[in-house]
Amino acid sequence: MPRDDTAAPLRAAERTAALTNTEAEQCLLGTLMRRNEVFHRVVEIVRLTDFAVPLHAHIFEAIGRLVSRGDEANPVTLQHEFDSHYLAGISNPPTLINGEGYARLIRDLAQRRTFIVACEEGIDAASHTDRPFSEITETFDRRVIEVDDISGGAKQMSAVVDAALAAAERTYKGETGLTTGLVDLDDRLGGLHPSELVILAGRPGMGKSALALGIGRAVARSGKEVLIFSLEMSDEQLGARELAVASGISAQDQRRAISHEQMDALISVAEEVAALPVWIDDAPATSAHLRARVMRHKRRRGGALDLVIVDYLQLVRSNARPENRVQEVSAIVRELKELAKELRAPVIVLSQLSRALELRPDKRPLPADLRDSGEIEQVADTIIFVYREEYYVERTRPQLESFESDDKFAAAFQKYSDKLARAHGVAELIISKNRQGGIGTVRVQFDAERIRFQNLTRRGDP
Repeated sequence: MPRDDTAAPLRAAERTAALTNTEAEQCLLGTLMRRNEVFHRVVEIVRLTDFAVPLHAHIFEAIGRLVSRGDEANPVTLQHEFDSHYLAGISNPPTLINGEGYARLIRDLAQRRTFIVACEEGIDAASHTDRPFSEITETFDRRVIEVDDISGGAKQMSAVVDAALAAAERTYKGETGLTTGLVDLDDRLGGLHPSELVILAGRPGMGKSALALGIGRAVARSGKEVLIFSLEMSDEQLGARELAVASGISAQDQRRAISHEQMDALISVAEEVAALPVWIDDAPATSAHLRARVMRHKRRRGGALDLVIVDYLQLVRSNARPENRVQEVSAIVRELKELAKELRAPVIVLSQLSRALELRPDKRPLPADLRDSGEIEQVADTIIFVYREEYYVERTRPQLESFESDDKFAAAFQKYSDKLARAHGVAELIISKNRQGGIGTVRVQFDAERIRFQNLTRRGDP
């Protein structure tokens, strides 16, 4: 019998036709237009795909876009995108106190519709023998998980202990966490582990982004999947940095005149760089949208996502309207930690430091220098400060006109040169917090030309 590929969708459409509530969708949108502050709560409950009416999904998305950038969302500000009469008609719901109730109802109906479609597709697939049954059940399981991917729930102590023993056994077998690509850092941390929130912090110019990209590159080369949120640099800028690391042609040189030989070198390494399982998302993000994009990426990749990098914390915004920036950053840090736990993958977040440390003689960072929130130190599992003394020494170069004589200038310049030579190409990764291990400083090499960190070569090493 020929296979009827339209049967399952038709049956599903008939079953799901009654599982819509247009009025609830209108009431939710009306509530949001009247009370924008409700959006940051309902966005955690309902998704764009949960709306049965496509127009309502577009309106919800537009409201979120306005609210996330701090603008007012109402029929007036939305009328350039949607019919003003329709907006006016839905902007006065029967009650303004049940926004989350409307959202839960919409979500519940959407889950039921999705579940019915998954069941119909599973029945249709199982009735034919041209696909392995294991493939059918795997697809069905994945679809059911997508219906309700809310994680959590209490676990019995036996399950917790079993998980800890399994982790210990992996260590016993030599299977440590994800590699950072830096031997001494891996030795100190034991690699990067699931559910950990790792903060990489430093002042501008220290190389935070280069370190994070290097870690992501090392993880990807081990066959793991990496998602990078680049909120400061564009995807093109990141691509130029990766080509610089692989080819030795700096990102700056790539923007100038490039010789034929240099172009050949870039082309020769491009295929290798492009083959890495790394994804770049350079769109602006609120904390809620960032989480949504992570989970969507994970679903699209069949559940494969081993490391998330966010560059950087101070460019993430909250959907809420906190009283001050400290409260906002605190909320974002907690949400990122929850994301790491939900993903069961490490999340690396870059963070700026207060410029107050520039006033100290010793500019090595301290936990008190973490910018905007003490919550960062409380919530993070690991905090690593990136410090390069060379950066500061270079800015103390003596000037001849500042000295009374050539001899005094020569002595000062010799002292400067000696200090610069000792600091040249060396960076310190200062581990100030390590929930599962010790703290301390790891010295690594910094290649300023390629903007990359490497293992520091020791005397006697080949």
